[in-house]
Amino acid sequence: MKTLLLLSAFGFATLTLASEITDVEKRIQESGYPLPLATIRRLNEIEKELTPSPKEKDTSVNNLQEGHLCDSQTVKVSYRLSDDSPVETFNATFTFPHRSEFVKKHFPFTPYPAAVIQPTLAGPTGLETKIAWDLCIIGVASVVPDETILDLPKVLPDFKAYDRNLRSEMIRARRLVDFLEGHEKIDRKKMGAIGFSRGSIAAALLIGIEPRIKFAFLGAGGLGNARIVANTQTEKGTADRERHMRAAKLNHEQFEAKLMETLEYDGLLFAHRIEAKKLKVMIVKNDNNVATESQELLKKSFGDPETVYRDKGHVESIVRMVFLESSEYQNFFRAQTK
Repeated sequence: MKTLLLLSAFGFATLTLASEITDVEKRIQESGYPLPLATIRRLNEIEKELTPSPKEKDTSVNNLQEGHLCDSQTVKVSYRLSDDSPVETFNATFTFPHRSEFVKKHFPFTPYPAAVIQPTLAGPTGLETKIAWDLCIIGVASVVPDETILDLPKVLPDFKAYDRNLRSEMIRARRLVDFLEGHEKIDRKKMGAIGFSRGSIAAALLIGIEPRIKFAFLGAGGLGNARIVANTQTEKGTADRERHMRAAKLNHEQFEAKLMETLEYDGLLFAHRIEAKKLKVMIVKNDNNVATESQELLKKSFGDPETVYRDKGHVESIVRMVFLESSEYQNFFRAQTK
């Protein structure tokens, strides 16, 4: 056994053995992605850094809004990035199937499977609302944070900004898993994740470090964060890259090399832990926002899971999937939660 799973009063923790690190080194070398050995050998420390402090577990739920098919509530969650960090809070939206008085009277309650929805870089929009609805009508509850962490650096160059943002996202996501696990409406053995674009990158990391997340749908995301950040053609990504290159006096090749040695919170480190049958992937051909090469690396690193290809461009492919082809992830969730 390469990874020991420990259950304490505060939740889950993993103890990674040296044999796993050796295995990760071999797998990443075979993938062709030049992740530094120093990063791989820090796997234990990285996993700890992506774990919420057990000192803060407060959660409150309010603002119940009932609908004909789905209900929702606002969840206020507290967390600490580390034991000595200040307490921070964020809101999330919890969506779950509505039980009418007739249903309550005539049918016994069965806990719902659940999903953590990781937002795109644009933050929660109608996209995430639609995903929550799609899951709700097939009997799956969900929770989505009300904002995406995008803490832009004030002083340049700041090559760790991407990792800081992703770390905060992971800590928040794992606190949402805490919330789901402790909720009476939720079947804690059937919790998954879903995300598109940046949300897919986050979900790919989450399923690798969070053993309570059992399956995931990953749409138009990738592994190998340094190359994704260095080569994205999004408007924000391009502007940020150019600002950093000017401040650090680096050309593009040097900029990517600096990111490669700096960014550590990459789902590539933990992909080997997940069985391919627990994933479904959407890859966008000729994608310039999250390079198709990075999406293919995700597919390969996760052991070639079920994959659907789209060719309408990054944004349009995602929008079409959510608003016209949602049965792709609905059927996946049905299969994983039956």
